[in-house]
Amino acid sequence: MAVVALMGATPAAHAQDQASAPETPRRRNFEAPAQPGALQLENAHFSYQSFITPSRDGQRHYRIHVAVPKSPAPQGGYQVVYMADGDAAFSAIDATMVERMAAGDAPVLVGVGYEGDRRFSTTERAYDYTPPS
Repeated sequence: MAVVALMGATPAAHAQDQASAPETPRRRNFEAPAQPGALQLENAHFSYQSFITPSRDGQRHYRIHVAVPKSPAPQGGYQVVYMADGDAAFSAIDATMVERMAAGDAPVLVGVGYEGDRRFSTTERAYDYTPPS
């Protein structure tokens, strides 16, 4: 529920959006380059950094996105939201979402993505999401 609220939607609003959605499905280009989202650009509310880390076997490389609120941590510390598909997730966060998060107890955001410039690295993603046989 925290992620739904974080993105600014409620289950009821999502259902309403689905009911009013057009009949034809949108085609998404999953191989499209990721565009920087509002957290990745300079802003007044979050500090952003990313780094590449290898898998344990060294065969794959992951881009870790981290956005930390610039506001002082609450007494119990920041909450953390971890997001798979971090490249797509961070590129989807716009200025309105940043403002909404900053208006409350903003969490630390961590996204796990892949080395490269695509929103979804389908080959690497398929490897990570497919259980071993």
